[in-house]
Amino acid sequence: MNEKLNASEFISSLCRLIRFCGVLLILGLVFFSAATVTAITINEFPNAGGDGGITSGPDGNLWVTLYKGSIGRITTSGIMSSFQTSVALDGITAITKGPDGNLWFTESIGNKIGRITPEGIIVEFLVPTAGSGPNDITLGPDGNLWFTERVENKIGRITPQGILTEFNLPSGSILPGGITSGPDGNVWFTVSFPSRVGRITPAGVITEFAVSDVSGFPDSITTGPDGNLWFIGSSGNIGRITPAGESTEFALPIIPSPPGTYIYKQLGAITTAPDGNLWFTEQVIVLLPAFFAGSAIVEHTSWVGRITPSGISTEFAVPTDYSQPTGITVGPDGNIWFTEARGNKLGQVVLKQPDAQPMSIPTMTEWGMIIFMVLAGFGAAYFLRDRKVF
Repeated sequence: MNEKLNASEFISSLCRLIRFCGVLLILGLVFFSAATVTAITINEFPNAGGDGGITSGPDGNLWVTLYKGSIGRITTSGIMSSFQTSVALDGITAITKGPDGNLWFTESIGNKIGRITPEGIIVEFLVPTAGSGPNDITLGPDGNLWFTERVENKIGRITPQGILTEFNLPSGSILPGGITSGPDGNVWFTVSFPSRVGRITPAGVITEFAVSDVSGFPDSITTGPDGNLWFIGSSGNIGRITPAGESTEFALPIIPSPPGTYIYKQLGAITTAPDGNLWFTEQVIVLLPAFFAGSAIVEHTSWVGRITPSGISTEFAVPTDYSQPTGITVGPDGNIWFTEARGNKLGQVVLKQPDAQPMSIPTMTEWGMIIFMVLAGFGAAYFLRDRKVF
């Protein structure tokens, strides 16, 4: 015969239920995982932008290229000083930190490799091949500077003393783009056509690997946190290639193109960050007939993106629209810094807060939630049926 419990028995049973649910909660917590939540903040500094290349200098400042023949030095508070090369239209495109405590840069129109001290003293070295179009530059694992010659299809090497050597690309490879020091003691570079990623040894032996996106025009390249090489396709894909030459590519989200238009993402550069991911710059390009001019058909055009070593990408809007984010690097403060060619601004993605630590919030996994709910249901059923509360 079912009888309802009196008040004291009810309270006693309720206490048992509370204790039982406490046990269930402890079991459920086994399936919890700690997720680190870090806010992304993007700051901009006016009148401190560069036209393309950017690097962190040995002096604790940022250094940028200014296309009209000058180099900019910018403090992390956004104060810029500029230094002029010998010719106002040398077309400076890329800059990197050298092994000698100086900065080294390329002059695509002037056909030179330049060196600038932290104090702003510039020395230039003429590339032997006329009109070679020096493009990107990096510090190699051998202590020399390596650069691409985009027009004459060569890879160049210059010692800190200014001795230049050039190496021809294999026949049929044209328009070398980005270049970086690899994890294997070699230098890696991209070739726009046909789409390839190349490897050159310190002795000058070149090997090239085809990549899957033949329309991507590979450009900027960097060594990732996973020991692979990561590169951008200027038309919107991001690629990963192992030192053995096996490549994988990841497509960014596509923006639908309304009738009569063509919308695509143009990537600028990519770099490895202290957070264990890779960061890149991008802008949305809209090609459309004249009678559509001025139509607001995209929400935003200027972005910085983050991609994990597993290929998961996230995009963040740059505060100033139509600012054309281009170069990107890790600054001396451990944050991400990028140039805005049209906005004449320097952008900063804050990764490190000097006085704050990321907050860990426990979050339950899907399986943890399912198991906890099942156990809680069994507990409630046991209480209702066998304790005769109702």
